[in-house]
Amino acid sequence: MPLPPFSVPSLRARPALRCALALLLCALAACGSPDDTLDPGTPGGAPTSAGQAAQPGTGGAAPDAGSGSAATSPGSPGAVSAAAPAGSLVKRLQAQPMAASGSEGWLAPTALQLHAFAQALAALLDAPGSAQARQELAQLGFSTADFRDSASGTPLLLVEDAAQARGAGTVVLNLAPARDLWLEAPHATSDTGTGDEAARLLVSLGARALVVTGADRCASAALTPCTAGATSACGGQLRVSDAAHYTENFFTAAHRALRAALPHTPALSVHGFVTGGTEAAVVSDGTRASAAPGALTLRVRDALNHRLPQGRATSCNDPADTAYRPLCATTNVQGRIDNGAADACLQGAGSASGLFLHVEQAPALRRAGASEDAVEAALMDSFTCSLPGPARGCGA
Repeated sequence: MPLPPFSVPSLRARPALRCALALLLCALAACGSPDDTLDPGTPGGAPTSAGQAAQPGTGGAAPDAGSGSAATSPGSPGAVSAAAPAGSLVKRLQAQPMAASGSEGWLAPTALQLHAFAQALAALLDAPGSAQARQELAQLGFSTADFRDSASGTPLLLVEDAAQARGAGTVVLNLAPARDLWLEAPHATSDTGTGDEAARLLVSLGARALVVTGADRCASAALTPCTAGATSACGGQLRVSDAAHYTENFFTAAHRALRAALPHTPALSVHGFVTGGTEAAVVSDGTRASAAPGALTLRVRDALNHRLPQGRATSCNDPADTAYRPLCATTNVQGRIDNGAADACLQGAGSASGLFLHVEQAPALRRAGASEDAVEAALMDSFTCSLPGPARGCGA
């Protein structure tokens, strides 16, 4: 059965709780309690006898990916040192380990680890220079690294899986955002090109953050206990390694922390679909409910159609578009969280909050080039430069 949902307390009222969690984690690490920790060789929470977890590659950084060692002396909140490693964010993320399809390389975190991770990440969002938050993340097996995208100069803070063998994923915080949204890539490699696309969009749009999965959606054989719709992936059955369709993972914990810290900021989940229909993109708010004129899902669809004369963008939230494939994300657990579902694993949302945007794209839209530029331009039209950081289309 899925674990009950949890919330992240107010950013201003949790120092004592973080300290208690840190002490408890230290005690667990020292005692090796079998009840609250997962054997590193146990894939997806299954018995060890089910097979040794595959060891993903260490993902040595490409020459211009930037080495970015774990930070040991954090700078002031909201700033990256001029000496911070610089490189391509896309290549930096490509160098991160990814549990491959069928590898059993996704390892299930415990409830305690997920709570502690969400608390520490929320503290880091509140104060990026917090030594305590970075130490708490280190106790959970995550490194923190200051980094600067060399093409744009964007100052970033990376939260990376130091263990590199559990499919935990990566969180990127933009310390100088320009637009009020964050990005997510739950199928970074499974939906080919979406991980790279999301990294490019983070930099060009000046988005607040990016969450990237650390596992192929088909890495685990175990099926998700969450309600799931039809899929052509993974033999037609959604797995626990699918970050968009399972709640008990670091990806969803990061989403919860971001939502607690940024209660009014939209989250954009980037996806891809196989060819076969006439659509270029399908946009939704995580429901099939009709949206009011001017809603974000309709604005993005219209902006895409303005730039895609060869294709068609549709919305699940416009009755006029119902003849097209309804790739509406109603079983996406991050969308259910944002839309107020009582149990994001087992229950759909009754209505849309306007805080979740799900964009399914044909292959051409996910590749770097003119088609992806159309996606970027459409999002620039849909999200104004409301924050002081630098980004494309936001002036000097």
